[in-house]
Amino acid sequence: MKYYHPKTQQKFRSKAEAQATLKVLSPDLVEPTVAARPAIDVSEAVTLADLPTQQPDGSWVYGWNMTAKKPTDALVNAERLRRIEAGNAFTVAGVTDPIPLQGRPFDQTVYLALLTRASGYKGAGVTTPILTIRDEADTTHMLTPDQMISLVSQAMGWFESVMAASWTMKDNGIPDDFTDDKHWPQGKTV
Repeated sequence: MKYYHPKTQQKFRSKAEAQATLKVLSPDLVEPTVAARPAIDVSEAVTLADLPTQQPDGSWVYGWNMTAKKPTDALVNAERLRRIEAGNAFTVAGVTDPIPLQGRPFDQTVYLALLTRASGYKGAGVTTPILTIRDEADTTHMLTPDQMISLVSQAMGWFESVMAASWTMKDNGIPDDFTDDKHWPQGKTV
């Protein structure tokens, strides 16, 4: 609505409509503006306020009502995907620093291919660093079959534990603070 009459709390599309309703074009008739829409995240909803409020400068402004969305399966799925894609860092025997791996679908396909190759090399008795992987930090690692099997097995296990945490929440009731790290498997800060 374009016009607002504070005393009667009525809203009007035009001055003519206001005059017809109020019988006299009131000097109290104001033309409110709309406040800038606030930034929100996926856990919040925002709606335009029903009535404008008077500002300290005398102007009238329609504000916004922000409410928390009830957690849904879709929101839990989005958080699960975010965590898996961000990945985690994994410790491998013989490698000084943990190796950070992301869990995007393409990455997981590469990890499974490397696991298959590592298993084949291990079966053939290969014990030298023969497999290459590039981590999330763009560091290249040459690993033995046993090291690659350890790394990929940890990564896939972690991805599965993140999925299991989401299923538990969806099956047992989604907590309001479902994005809090306390509800998810531990790992690097994501």
